[in-house]
Amino acid sequence: MQILHISFKKSNRNNLFNYTLRTKNVCVTAYDLFDPDDYEALLNDNYTYDALILGGQGGGDYQPSPFNINELKPTEYINLLRMKPEKKLKLFQLVRKYENIPILGICYGAQLLNAFYGGSTTTKRDIRKTGYEYIHINTENPLFKGLPSEIPVEFNTLYPSIPSDLGNIIAVTREDKMMSAQSFPNNQYALYFHIIHGDDTVLQTIVNNFINIIERENSRITIMKVSALGFLFSLCVMFM
Repeated sequence: MQILHISFKKSNRNNLFNYTLRTKNVCVTAYDLFDPDDYEALLNDNYTYDALILGGQGGGDYQPSPFNINELKPTEYINLLRMKPEKKLKLFQLVRKYENIPILGICYGAQLLNAFYGGSTTTKRDIRKTGYEYIHINTENPLFKGLPSEIPVEFNTLYPSIPSDLGNIIAVTREDKMMSAQSFPNNQYALYFHIIHGDDTVLQTIVNNFINIIERENSRITIMKVSALGFLFSLCVMFM
């Protein structure tokens, strides 16, 4: 399985996330700090990926222990609306290129997916949403299968978003019911929270579920291709 992981801010959390994927025999092509040259290379790349991860774990950093929650040091935060129009256009072109494969957008990547499907993001940070909060999740959604209905997650400062009409809200914060996750067509998901620096069970379950989603999608495509080939073969036999 080949996954493309694009992050928009360099952070060691990206390495932890990629390590988690690789322990599950996933091959990861990672861009830890995306720049304009990467856009052009990927837009012109004909390589086939099974899934895309957007945004990864950018937005903050920590020192020195990757497993010490108390050592989180938020730095610069990223907002899609502050981005230059030409860069935003390239990002949308990139999502459009991969829009038919499963996508997991995390934090900034969630903003991007929501905007791609017609939603929007406010420019003002909700500083109350920094740190750990319980969210209520839709456990019937395949991404959250096997998790309890409420889980603790880390928000690295939330920019409230107006959801896309094409998406479904699949998680909200427990206290004020603010949107914290969405699902979109083609097995695409936006998580406005981080899954590194939280409950390891949540991380492992969501990653396993996403891998299962990718595998099911690959199986569905394979069956469709085999069926199409069988149909064409039948037509050839009929007219021979």
